Parts: sequence; structure tokens; C-alpha cells
Amino acid sequence: MRGFSKVLAVLLLGAGPGAAWADADHTQTLWTSWSNTTALSRDWSLVSDVQLRSNDDAEDLRNFIVRAGLSYALNPQLRMAAGFAYIDTYRPGSSTLTEHRSWQQLIASQRIGGCTFSERLRLEQRFIERAGAPDTYSDRLRLQGRVTMPLQDRDKPLERGAFAFLQDEVFFHLSHRQRLNGKLFDQNRLYAGLGWRFSPKLDVEAGYLNQLVLGRSVDTQNHALQLQISTKI
Repeated sequence: MRGFSKVLAVLLLGAGPGAAWADADHTQTLWTSWSNTTALSRDWSLVSDVQLRSNDDAEDLRNFIVRAGLSYALNPQLRMAAGFAYIDTYRPGSSTLTEHRSWQQLIASQRIGGCTFSERLRLEQRFIERAGAPDTYSDRLRLQGRVTMPLQDRDKPLERGAFAFLQDEVFFHLSHRQRLNGKLFDQNRLYAGLGWRFSPKLDVEAGYLNQLVLGRSVDTQNHALQLQISTKI
């Protein structure tokens, strides 16, 4: 996966329609997340995350997401994992929609000075409940790149203290996209912010996330404040 960041940059320039950023409907939401890694041995671990996302203007809960999986370290810089995810979408005055996903991923990481670069490739098999239409299945590809930089000593790996981060993720429909938005490109998430590492086992971060979602007829640009806690056991 070395060099994936260059590929990601090309995909961003080529796949994200420039006009959509300007013409999309705009929403403001709040996202919260807790992710955890529990070591089972030197190479094996359990990974999980729980997320809550609000609807527009943070008036009500829109999404509840729980994801869990098993991870294996192929080497110190490369891990693979697979698991399952459950997603509820709440709609005031209407029934809740549920999605089930199985997923597989590879995560590559490396350090240059004090900065950590990570690249993630994730495949998802989505079983989607839809409103006013039959349930459907779709495969999706997600490509994510992230850089984390310590703010105190930029030449040493971060053990404690403040850090800044920049992250981007691109989503592509691989199958049955005619049942969704009819396009190869699904969405893009650009995320940046600040965090504090309390210990090698606890990070807390907050930032701004810009989510562009292409719809069949109307695109949405979501401006989200995201709060995240990451733990290791």
C-alpha cells in the first residue's frame, strides 16, 4: 500500500465532482465516536467502535453505529481485519431503517520523524433497508489516508501531548449503484482537527468534518463537528 496517498489524491481530483461542492444542500451535524483495540496476543486483537450522529442542526439522533472485528498484524506496519457492522437510521415520525454490513480491511502505517502516516483500504458488503423500496445489497470500496503530527516535538514519536491531524476518505459503489445514487462515486469525507494523547492507550480528538454525499437528484454537503475517543487495552 506504499504510495497509496498519491493514488488517493488522484482519486479526489478525478472522482469528486467540483460542481457538487458548490451546488449541494448544506446541513450541520454532531458526530461522536469511541473506538477501542483490545490486544489478545502479540499479533491478534479485537477492534470495535460505537458512533452516534445527529440529524441537521443536532436536533435529534440520526444514526447509531456499532462495528466490531478481529485484527491480525502481518508485520509492524501492516494489519488486516474483518468484521461486522450494524447501523440504525432514525427518522422522526417514521420507522427506523437498519443496515447490516460485513467488512474487510488493510491498514498500512509508517513514521517519518514524529509524524505518523496511515492508509486504509476497506471493502464493505452492505445489506440496506430502504424506505418505500425493496431492501437491497451493494458492495462498497473505501480509501482513507491520514497524517498525525505532534505539536511539541516533531522529531520524536508522540507518547503524550497535543497533536494535529488531517484525514480524507473516498467512497465508491462497486455494485448495484443503480439502486442507490446511480453513480460510481458515493461520498467524500475530509476531516481535520486537534487532539491530546493522555497516554499511549488514550487519545481524545475534536475536529471539523466535511462530508459530501452524492444523491440521485440532490447532493448534500454536511458540516460536522466530530468528537472522538480512542482507547487501547
